[in-house]
Amino acid sequence: MNYLKDRLKGKLSVSQKIFATVTVSKDGKGNFSRISDAIAVAPENNNGDIRYFQISIKEGVYAEYLIIPSNKGRHFQNCNIFVRRTPTGTNTVTAQNKSNPNQTSGIIIHNSRVTAATDLLLVLGSTQTYLGRPWDKYSTTVFMKTYLDSLIDPRGWFEWNQTTDVSTLFYAEFQNKGPGVSTSGRVTWPGFWILHSASEASRFIVGTFLAGNSWIPPGVPFTSGL
Repeated sequence: MNYLKDRLKGKLSVSQKIFATVTVSKDGKGNFSRISDAIAVAPENNNGDIRYFQISIKEGVYAEYLIIPSNKGRHFQNCNIFVRRTPTGTNTVTAQNKSNPNQTSGIIIHNSRVTAATDLLLVLGSTQTYLGRPWDKYSTTVFMKTYLDSLIDPRGWFEWNQTTDVSTLFYAEFQNKGPGVSTSGRVTWPGFWILHSASEASRFIVGTFLAGNSWIPPGVPFTSGL
């Protein structure tokens, strides 16, 4: 985990700024009415610069086919993630892309719920659902203090293809709960970690991973710590 620790230390020494803020609202009063549209306009973090693109999602049920993707830093808190039916029979909740270990991107799912949508409930027995798959060799994704329902495959994580390097990625789980949390059958990749202490997990909280205390404006609800 040394490369990740060094990257996070370097990140905290850089001055912070918000690149842009957009709002998603089902009633049409925001910038977008669909979460996927807001994610699509977020800039890629390909050059290592730290620029924060804030997406504020108003309360509501957003029925979308959505894989949480790409090479951007994302932190999801207090979200209800409903996994929908897919024609391929294989679902992945996340697909994080990172080709450079010095990039500050990653996907963190914190204090949320991952459950099956109504259409997936009808075919649970013939569908495999995974927490994520690597899009590139330094893919970084963490699920912590999140409810994982029984739809999650015991392996937890899925290779995108046979050429994926699973030794350089960073996938981790911390104090999740629910029928899908058992790690006894999880993948045995060198890049998969079970975090055992708050000090390990604290590197992925909003206050650290995004340095959120320094740039998230007053009035935006978030939890800085665990």
